[in-house]
Formats: sequence, C-alpha cells, structure tokens
Amino acid sequence: MKPSSGSLSLSSTATGGRVEITCKFHPSIEDKDLITINMNRTLDGDTGGEQKLAGTRTKRTFDHSGDEVKGSEVNGSIEQRFLTFTMPLATCQDAGMYICYTQYYDGTKVFTSENSQNLTVTVDPGQATMGATPKLTVYSYNTFLSLTCSGAVGTVDDTTKVQWIWEYKESQGTSWYQVHDEEVTLKSSTPSGPGDCARYQVSKFDRALITEDTGKTFRCFVRRNGSTIQDFHQYAGTYTINTVLKPGMTTTTAANTRNVQNGGMRVDTSSSYTVTTSLTAALMFLHSLSAS
Repeated sequence: MKPSSGSLSLSSTATGGRVEITCKFHPSIEDKDLITINMNRTLDGDTGGEQKLAGTRTKRTFDHSGDEVKGSEVNGSIEQRFLTFTMPLATCQDAGMYICYTQYYDGTKVFTSENSQNLTVTVDPGQATMGATPKLTVYSYNTFLSLTCSGAVGTVDDTTKVQWIWEYKESQGTSWYQVHDEEVTLKSSTPSGPGDCARYQVSKFDRALITEDTGKTFRCFVRRNGSTIQDFHQYAGTYTINTVLKPGMTTTTAANTRNVQNGGMRVDTSSSYTVTTSLTAALMFLHSLSAS
C-alpha cells in the first residue's frame, strides 16, 4: 500500500492580506524517490480550467504564474521537500480551489498524488470615499446638496450586516453628532470579482441648505452592524460647507459678486451691477422731468 505522497496547506480564510500556500512530500518518501511538485488553482467563476502557479524539480525552482499574480513569491525545492507560493495581497479574484501535485518513484513506477484545498476571501467594510454635488465655496439658501459615501461592504451575505454612519459638527464645535438614519439612503449595491466576495454600496445624504449650515463639517464611515467605533471604522473623509447665504441673497461665482442689502434696494458691489425694478422706475421718472 503506497503512502500518501504529499499535502497542501494554506490559510482557510484570507482577509485581503498575505496568503502562503505550501505543498509538501510525505515524510515516509525517501529523498532519492522525489520527482516534482506542481501547484495549480481553479478560480471561482472561471471556466478556463486550471491555472499553473508554480513548480519545482530536482535542483530547480520555477514559477508559472507570470503576471497572473502580481508580486507573488516562490520558495522551496525538491531538496527541501516543499514548495511555497506566497501572494502578498489576496483579493476577491484569488478565491478558488488550490491544487498540489506531487510525483515520486515507488519502485519502478511513478505515482502522482493530488491534494486540494479551497481558499475563501472575505472583505471587511471599508475603502470608503466621499463626494459632494455641487461642490461650491458659497451656496445660495435652499441649495440642494448631495453628499455620497461609497465603499466595500463585505460578502454578498453580509450586505445586510453593515451600517453607514453619518456625523456632523458645528462651525466652532469639537463634538460630532450623528445624522438621523431616515435622512440617509443606500443608492446601489454591485458585486465585484469572481465569487462575489465583495460588494460595494453608495450611501447618500441629501440636504436643502440653510444659513445655519455655514461652517458645518460632515463625515461618514461604514462598519459591521452592531460593532462599536472602537471595533472597526474608517472615515471616508470630510466635507465642510464654507458659506450659505441668507434668504434673498445671491452669488455670482464667475464675477466673485458680493451683494449687500441697502434699505430695500439690492446693490451689487462688482464692476457690473444690477438695481431693483423700483429704483429703475425712479430714475426713468427723474429723466422725464428733466426732459420736460
């Protein structure tokens, strides 16, 4: 009865980090009978068959991966009785079945043993980014501002187990206050990569600006539902509303116009100015008197 000729070991779960995959000969096989070790993989959702990763035979190590796995490393040899393939950063696309083939002599025959193990990849919530539409220095009163945060929310089964948190602080304040959940909507959720090991969502916060919003700063982050801020969080950045004008005031960005109120008349202090209809009518009346 021939012994088991090899084994395959790898981390059962990768969290977007370093993964080492090792093939070994069985200790009962003598060094003189060792022939080759080859390592392949079949990716989740890939119908193209096995992809060669690495292999080694007497006094030589070679790597089949090419550009398929960037930054990968291969170590080991027949003399060392093992082969290790290292991925510095496992991603969704690396999920699948990893296979180890070992060959050795048993008397006059060559035996090939196959061992395999599945690699699953999970993605924690995070990688969030923040955006604002429109993005202005000065906002008119009642301008509709849309703030968005987008980021990874984990596996397909985890999409209902994450929570987007929006917070704000006042102009001169240091304390952060949470925005009510009913003001926040989830805009989309799409898969990424074979096996759908990660999904991405966009959290959207809309607000009609008022003067009191001047100087407020908003931020957001995503976390697993039920966890605390200390457990896990990643802020997507901040957005500060510099100025929101009072009702009735306007702004012309191109001309850097500054409007002031003057006894019921609106006077524009830029080089091109506008006067109210009542003032125009008064000037026309004075002109008619001088003409007569």
